[in-house]
Amino acid sequence: MRARNFIRRTPLLLAILPVILMRLLSPFVLVRIGQTNAGRIGHFAMDIELSLLKRRSYPKSSLFPIIFDFYFIDGTPSNSYLMQLWQREITFYPKWLLKPIHRLNIKLPGSSKYDVFYGVTHTDLTLLDKYEPSLKMNKEDEYSAFTALKELGISQQDKIVCLCVRDSEYLRVTFPETDWSEHNHRDSEIDTYVKAAELLAKMGYKVFRMGNIVRDKLESDFSSVIDYANSNVRSEMLDIYLFSHADFVITTSTGMDFLGALFRTPIGIVNAVSLTSIYQGDLLKCYQPKEIVDTNSGERLGLDELIERGYHKAYNQSEFASMNIGFINNSSDDLCKFFSEMESLVRNKGTEQYSPKAIAILEKYKITNKNWAKLSPAWLTSHSYFLTSRSY
Repeated sequence: MRARNFIRRTPLLLAILPVILMRLLSPFVLVRIGQTNAGRIGHFAMDIELSLLKRRSYPKSSLFPIIFDFYFIDGTPSNSYLMQLWQREITFYPKWLLKPIHRLNIKLPGSSKYDVFYGVTHTDLTLLDKYEPSLKMNKEDEYSAFTALKELGISQQDKIVCLCVRDSEYLRVTFPETDWSEHNHRDSEIDTYVKAAELLAKMGYKVFRMGNIVRDKLESDFSSVIDYANSNVRSEMLDIYLFSHADFVITTSTGMDFLGALFRTPIGIVNAVSLTSIYQGDLLKCYQPKEIVDTNSGERLGLDELIERGYHKAYNQSEFASMNIGFINNSSDDLCKFFSEMESLVRNKGTEQYSPKAIAILEKYKITNKNWAKLSPAWLTSHSYFLTSRSY
């Protein structure tokens, strides 16, 4: 037993000297380590991108410290082609070498200084507005991807929309040892999106239902509504190609949609359950939440009441349940109206619409993320209670 414990702790013991040197040299040479969560596509796409942009945003006036960033991969990469793209930009060092140093570092005071991803958050994507994408597919890969798309009857002139609808199947199959039921409230039924997808198809768009492992098929008589997630041509390279070439993305906030953000593709969110998923930045054009009800009375709840309950700080299902908050999915008609609004916003390069009433409520509670007021005008018209002031 003692021998096993000693062997298990040996990497940490060997990390002591590098950690001491990192801290002694940090005023002049700052060494930072980035533990990359490659197993989750949202983190694999956005954490690295934001860390690179954050470094580009540093003022260039100071000579010291000179910064060296060392990344390592933790977990099996969720997209092998994305891994190739990142490897063209940065070097990933051996996990066995860097992870013990990182683990020891985070146990000590002041560890954030030595963490590449410190301060990187998916709730603030404003850096994406200021800088061009770090990644770009080369011409050979783009040609290969487009050749595969020809099998689906796609031409280079076609307008593309990526549709990302969360269900629990991917996490259940990929990480069977973990209970993911805390996220089930984020799911919605793919068949409620068919009418809205067909509406875009009538406007001349090719609508691709994205995903890797999904529970149900998207069934439509329209050839321009493509259940790509269940198609034989789906590939990890083609995933990247579609998100990078799409006119816009409509999503339930799945993580995969960050592949669109990675290439600055406009995004709209439907069936939102948590305000923490309504990130800052110009890429988000519009959103609409699920209907939110009191689980005891069945009463619809407005934004003012929800913030009073602490809704804006919650994410997991149990947190909402403790506030007696439940959710009702967007109707097919609600989705049709949103898809039409989103298409018009992108096509006309329209200015994002902030609801004045929502802004007033946010200011009342000193909430600074104005994007929480980018509510769908059509959804607000049919759900007018949402911005009705509370009566005391």
